Amino acid sequence: MNLRDIVVVSLGFHCILAQSICQWAAIETPGTPWENEGITYDGAKTLDGDPGTYWNTIIAERYFNQWYILYDLGCQHLLSSVRVISRNDEIHVVSKFEVRYSLTNVGVDSMSVIRSHSDPDGDATYSFLPVEARFVAVYITETITGYQPYVETVDFTIAGSMLLEPTWQNLEDGFHGLFGGDTLSTQAVFEALPPHSVIKLRFRFWTIDTWDAPTD
Repeated sequence: MNLRDIVVVSLGFHCILAQSICQWAAIETPGTPWENEGITYDGAKTLDGDPGTYWNTIIAERYFNQWYILYDLGCQHLLSSVRVISRNDEIHVVSKFEVRYSLTNVGVDSMSVIRSHSDPDGDATYSFLPVEARFVAVYITETITGYQPYVETVDFTIAGSMLLEPTWQNLEDGFHGLFGGDTLSTQAVFEALPPHSVIKLRFRFWTIDTWDAPTD
């Protein structure tokens, strides 16, 4: 392998680490999450992949109909569908919800709204024309009995990362730390990524040439 090949590999993985880790998080819900046996049933439970946990907020008013979970998707995406799975106990099942979205955290009342979606079965996927979003709210306007929803899972369909400010390592001033000890293997990079990551690889070449390593 010549030196050119090693530099290209290092440049590519530098871009992954600088640009591509976009982790989803539930950042806001109304009311107070229920706690039981040391477990807090907050909005984060809708992303943990465990069907035994769920979001359950304590709001005394029946027919409150303004329950929501606000998510930060970590970076800007093209969003094309949202899936909402309720805990099917025949009482706390979501029957109608809206998808709200924005590029910045402007609050749920100021977000753009996609029309309401109705589905009383407890497992609803709402598809729509792609929208640009980083912050997304599942805004629940109805449950089948009027009591607070139990939401097990929320999932998003996204079409790639739309990062507005890519950061490039400039090689014109030398290789710096890209070559040698700081070079990362493919396996090490991908094992380090958290769940719900978006990986974006881009290469920019100023000159294509061959630089052979010196020999004694």
